[in-house]
Amino acid sequence: MIEWTIVLKSAGLYLVLTLIHELGHAGGAALGGVSIQNVGQALLPVPHFYVQVEPFPTAAHKYFFFLSGPLLVILVMVGWWAVGILFVPSVYLAGATRLLLDGNPFFSDFTKMIDDYQYTVAWYVHLAMWGGLTIVVARYCQFIVASTGVR
Repeated sequence: MIEWTIVLKSAGLYLVLTLIHELGHAGGAALGGVSIQNVGQALLPVPHFYVQVEPFPTAAHKYFFFLSGPLLVILVMVGWWAVGILFVPSVYLAGATRLLLDGNPFFSDFTKMIDDYQYTVAWYVHLAMWGGLTIVVARYCQFIVASTGVR
């Protein structure tokens, strides 16, 4: 049975985490001295928000920019864990969804960060690890909802 209150709360928190993710990219660009050209949203290949920057002067700037979004989300989630709300079902579902999308091997910051990454051996290892993590998170979501009830 779907608990719509959890779904709606999770959707709202997911949008907040998406904003935090993009603010992480903007902050990473600013700290790295890379000019931001545009901030917006696009519908293809999937609906998403983005921060577009000028060409990166070095590979280190590129890595810093692409990792700054997911790392800020992780930092926020560590904060949620520290104050004891990470395992509230709606919070956990929103955070887990954001991290699974941030780490997916098909359309994520990782696929843009490394040139010619898709369909390499490293990509297949990434795919297998991500698939396993997806299963673990899905099972844990079921456990949290069943053991704690709706909050």
